[in-house]
Amino acid sequence: MGHSIPAAAFQLLLGGRLDGDKSQPISGAAGTMATATPQLVTLVSHGERQHLNRCRAGLLIVRAGEEPTRHGAASLLSVADPERAFDWCRRYLRARREVCQENATVLQNGACFGPGCAVSSQAAIGAWTVVYPGSLLAADVEIGPGCVLRSRAVIESSVRIGGRCEIGAGAVIGSECEHYEPGDGNWRRVPGTGSVTLGDDVSIGPLTVVEKGFRQNTRIGAGSIIGGQAYISHDCALGTGCLMIGQTGLASEVVLDDEVALMGRVAVNSGVHIGYGALVFAGSGVFGDVPPRAHVLGYPARPKRQALKAMAALGQVDSLKTRIARIEAQLRDQHLTAAH
Repeated sequence: MGHSIPAAAFQLLLGGRLDGDKSQPISGAAGTMATATPQLVTLVSHGERQHLNRCRAGLLIVRAGEEPTRHGAASLLSVADPERAFDWCRRYLRARREVCQENATVLQNGACFGPGCAVSSQAAIGAWTVVYPGSLLAADVEIGPGCVLRSRAVIESSVRIGGRCEIGAGAVIGSECEHYEPGDGNWRRVPGTGSVTLGDDVSIGPLTVVEKGFRQNTRIGAGSIIGGQAYISHDCALGTGCLMIGQTGLASEVVLDDEVALMGRVAVNSGVHIGYGALVFAGSGVFGDVPPRAHVLGYPARPKRQALKAMAALGQVDSLKTRIARIEAQLRDQHLTAAH
C-alpha cells in the first residue's frame, strides 16, 4: 500500500462529498493547480479558477456549494472549509511519506507504524493513522482515523483520541494523575479513576504532558492547539478551539471555555475558570476567574489596561526613590541649619 492513499480515504477522513475516481492514489500535495499532477491533492483558489480546465490533480478540494466541474482532475472533494482541509492534507501526507517506508508496518485499514513502536494488542487504531518510530500505545487506547503520532509519543491506557489529531514527539497523553493528600507525616499520592479524551483535530506539541483525571476525564475540545512543553493537570476541561502556546501550565480542575488563548509561559492556578474568548498574555499568572472576552496580563493577571498602568507606575520607582532621597537630604540640611 505504501505511502499513497486512495481519494476515497480523504472523504472518510475529512467528510464532504466526493465525485470522480475514488480509487485514484494520492501521495502528496501541490501548492497550486499549475503544479498538480495525478498523484497530488490541491486546492481551488479564487485566483486560479480560470485554469481549472488545465488542472490535472488527482484530488481537487473545493468549498461546498461552489463546486466547479472536475475538468482534468481525477476526483473532486467538496468540504465546508477547504483551506483547513488542504492544510491538514499537506501535513498528513508529509508524515505518511516519512513513515511508510520499506521497514514500516501497514495494517489492512491503512494505519502505518514506523519501526520500534510498542502497540498493545488491545489498542484500537483508526484507519490511515500514522505512528512514527518509537511510540508507545498502551492497552484500551482508542485512536481516531487519520491521526499522526510523532516519534516517541506515549499514549497511556484508556485514552480516547478523536480523528485527525496530531501528537508531538515525546508527548505523554494520559500520564498518571498527580493528586496528593497529606498522610502520616508526609504526602501520599492518590490514584484517580479518570482518563483523557481528545476531540477531533486536536494538536499536541512536543514534550507536552496531559494527566489522567482524578474524579473525571481530563478533556480537550475539538480543534484545540496545545504548544510544546505544556502541562495539563488532572480534571482540566478545555473547550473547542482553545490555544495554549508552549511552556504553559494548568493546575488541576482548570476550565477553559471555547476559544480561550493562553499566550506562552502562562501559569493557571487550580480551579480557575477562564471565560469564552478570553486572552491571557505571555508570562502571566492567573489566580482568579477571568470573564469572557477579557484580556489580562501580569503576575497576578489583571485587566490589560490596569496591568499596564501598574507596570508604568513600577517603572517610576527608581526616580521616586531618587526624589525622596533628595528631599530627605534637604530636610537634614534644614534641621542642621536650624540647630546652629
